[in-house]
Amino acid sequence: MNNNININGSGSVAGGTYDTVTINGSGRVNGDLVCHSMTINGSGAVHGNLKAAGSFTINGSGRVDGSITESGSVAINGSGKVGGSVHCHTFRSSGSASVDGDCEGEDVELSGGGHIGGLLNGEKVRIHLYNNNHPKIGSIGGSDIQVKHRPGGNGNNPGWHIKILGIEIGSSGGSGEPGYLETDTIEGDVIDLAYTRANRVSGRVVKIGAGCMIGRVEYTESAEIDRENSEIGETVQL
Repeated sequence: MNNNININGSGSVAGGTYDTVTINGSGRVNGDLVCHSMTINGSGAVHGNLKAAGSFTINGSGRVDGSITESGSVAINGSGKVGGSVHCHTFRSSGSASVDGDCEGEDVELSGGGHIGGLLNGEKVRIHLYNNNHPKIGSIGGSDIQVKHRPGGNGNNPGWHIKILGIEIGSSGGSGEPGYLETDTIEGDVIDLAYTRANRVSGRVVKIGAGCMIGRVEYTESAEIDRENSEIGETVQL
């Protein structure tokens, strides 16, 4: 590693290889970036690909025009957009994450809204919904997959709030219709769903709770389905 980069206020640096990169305010990296860690406190962008072996954290608003590859932890607290794919060990989003391609990690947790254009894949996948949140994901795969409303069920959405440089940003939440996940297919080993809209769900052990609309449920070992509070097209044991 060459050195550390700190942008305090507003500024830009060229892409390259660094140890730590920190943006406090508004900053951008012009080109591909390889680093141990990058933190955005405020607003920041990488106009290229990013490889952060340790961590990449957004507290506020951030963007990576390319892909995030071979990275450790990726945390989005606020809003984040990735123009390509994400490959990391852990991926956590609280607020709104947008990934145009695939998103892959050992441990994946999404809270609130967001969009993933391709496959969301992880050993452990947790998706937490609030009222008025409608995340859209191309397809989901993993060993242990769970989609649930946050504690409080269909009550008020507390929203999310963070303070950056003395300025509070976030979502006010509020009451409204129950949030739901929209995806094409979900394939895994153990699957536990609520408020999910999918064409097909396939797993070894499948549990379908309230608020689901699923065209086809496939299972190899067991299936528990709340048919009174969900709409299921067909159920097939493979």
